[in-house]
Amino acid sequence: MAENSMSLENYANTLVSDIKMAVALDIKQTAKMALIRAINETVYIQKKKYVPTYDFLNAVEISDFKIGNNRATFSVVINASKMQIQIREGQLSAHASIPDKQGEREDFRELLIPTLNDGSSGSPIYNFKGYHFFEKAEDDMDRNLILVMAKALRAKGWKVSIY
Repeated sequence: MAENSMSLENYANTLVSDIKMAVALDIKQTAKMALIRAINETVYIQKKKYVPTYDFLNAVEISDFKIGNNRATFSVVINASKMQIQIREGQLSAHASIPDKQGEREDFRELLIPTLNDGSSGSPIYNFKGYHFFEKAEDDMDRNLILVMAKALRAKGWKVSIY
């Protein structure tokens, strides 16, 4: 009787390493681009009564990236501190509130993100339904990240099937 045996440890280690590399390189970038695309297709595609700065796109980044043996986690966020406040006298300013009675404006960058995504209501001057770009990006990621992972693993020589 002939006996055959094969160690799966090397295959497992190689697969885990290839998955980690795909997450670190391809998955993170694809997720970031999903949010940028969603912002472009919602916020910036609209006809505007204001001058767009496109700072929103430049503020998209990956944060809290962690990768271990069993899990990879990261967040795709809009870093409000990367948006520049631009005061424009006599017109809407960028990323700043409307002046109060003393003419003072407040930094509106942090509040701008949920306002544009979720909308606002009850304002005497501005009510808005929201663009829901985070949800659009999440839907895009749900559809595409598995395809990106499969492509990255195929490039490393793995046979990958998606059902």
